[in-house]
Amino acid sequence: VFQVKVAKRATCSRFLWTARHQPTKAQQTRHVTTPAGFVAQQLTGAYTLGSGDAAGMFPVHNRDYDANLLSQYNQLLTQCNAQVRPMEELLPQLCRAGQDAGFLSPRGAQLLGLELLDQTPIPVAPAEGDQVAALAGSLIGQPGTISCSFGTSVCANVVAADNAATFEGVSPAVDHFTAADGKPIHMVWLRNGTT
Repeated sequence: VFQVKVAKRATCSRFLWTARHQPTKAQQTRHVTTPAGFVAQQLTGAYTLGSGDAAGMFPVHNRDYDANLLSQYNQLLTQCNAQVRPMEELLPQLCRAGQDAGFLSPRGAQLLGLELLDQTPIPVAPAEGDQVAALAGSLIGQPGTISCSFGTSVCANVVAADNAATFEGVSPAVDHFTAADGKPIHMVWLRNGTT
């Protein structure tokens, strides 16, 4: 539909299925996020998500959700027999590395078993997925650099330049997401690697 690959596991793919096949559930939806985003929301009260994890929910372009694809997606939602909020109202705010995703709330501190001794706000980093965290942790972030990981799945990630043509075309072998700072990442992976 978009002329870009959107994985079946992506949140937008699953939510469109829900709107088409379970419209009542789709109408009741107020927010969508990942498990990491849910934990961050419980700690801060804010609906935020790191750029890489957010790109697994909906395509990202130029360090934000792709506005053109959001418009197309919302048209698909209106074709369903459900009064569903526009996708941009459901998605968490996208944060990049270095940005605060919120501050630890009193409730969040209680969940962690912490006692806030003073009123100094404690910033919380954006929630990210494993591949993005691995790239950041291994200092792989310059365009043209490649990271390979071998575990249950085998992944090869290449960092693209900011001005590269991101998220164009469809290849069943390549998934697109972003690094923690918003740079485009192209990933090739095998589901069963070392197992």
